[in-house]
Amino acid sequence: MKLKTFLIGLFLIALSVGEVSSQRTMSDFFYDEGAELIAKLAHPTNTFSYARYTVYKEYVHIKIFYEKDYTTELRLYKDRGIFYSISVIEDTDLISPFFFIELTKNIAYSLIREASPDLISQIESVIGKTLADMTGRQLSCVALTIAWWDY
Repeated sequence: MKLKTFLIGLFLIALSVGEVSSQRTMSDFFYDEGAELIAKLAHPTNTFSYARYTVYKEYVHIKIFYEKDYTTELRLYKDRGIFYSISVIEDTDLISPFFFIELTKNIAYSLIREASPDLISQIESVIGKTLADMTGRQLSCVALTIAWWDY
């Protein structure tokens, strides 16, 4: 019951937070933590080295550099402080970006569904999406948005 209350509270807080103060910019966010976060979401088993990015009004273009010469180039679409889509422009790793996030979600979803099917329904009603159908990219958008709002 405590886990259920915690998860619902977390989603409600995330959904209720407004636009971030203008004192901190999106560029600051990517410099301080956003670039490394999206790098870990894309390829959690790779070691992040650095990123180059440009923030535009409707998206962030980012090229991530990992150790062992792997790179990932993404376009992160945003609207009013919410990341809603990710396009993979180029990726040199053998494993697709965001694969591990989706795999982890599938395992967690199965475990939670067996233990508490009502919890799944409650979370889905709060976020307005079916968790089983969410991709690794969509989950990464949620994580990136929450991190931006918290920044």
